[in-house]
Amino acid sequence: MFHSDSKPYDLEVGEYAGLLANREYWDSYSYEWSGFHTMDQKLIHLAGFVNMGGDLLWVIKHYAKGRSREYRFCIHSAISRYLFRMISEGLTKEERAKDDSGVRMMFLDREELVELLTEELKRKVTYDLKTIRTACGCDVVRKWYVESPKVFDDTVLAKIEQAHKQAHPDETVEDKRRYYERWLHECMF
Repeated sequence: MFHSDSKPYDLEVGEYAGLLANREYWDSYSYEWSGFHTMDQKLIHLAGFVNMGGDLLWVIKHYAKGRSREYRFCIHSAISRYLFRMISEGLTKEERAKDDSGVRMMFLDREELVELLTEELKRKVTYDLKTIRTACGCDVVRKWYVESPKVFDDTVLAKIEQAHKQAHPDETVEDKRRYYERWLHECMF
């Protein structure tokens, strides 16, 4: 388990949202994506915001507002990369064979996709308490990390899919094809 030197920002929610609404977090093809923080550091920052009650969909919409289609198209790719890190990265070959989450995500609408990201951040980003010796004694600090999956766990995704089926009971195979085409060629945000 890797503990990051990063921690959630200690800011008011509105100011925090402003820091997250930029290319570093939502444009996986930009220089900023890999230029400043690691994937785990970004996930820790996003989780801190979510755990404070922040609304990631608002942040994403704020980021997307006024941007060209090319920039907005990158958002679902960034979300996919975040989810891959928390759901799939590092699974054994046997567990990876069970993992169909990447395909299943293509059939979610944007609110459901952001809900999945939000709930996985709450589950997978956590901290350990560590004692640090200082000149004045000892301090207890939080050391943040992103849990690496050991087994494929689609609990959250299955719950969101179930709610989707209940909300759209008459969905057809053709509707599913449109979702797939939308994922590949259209901008969700």
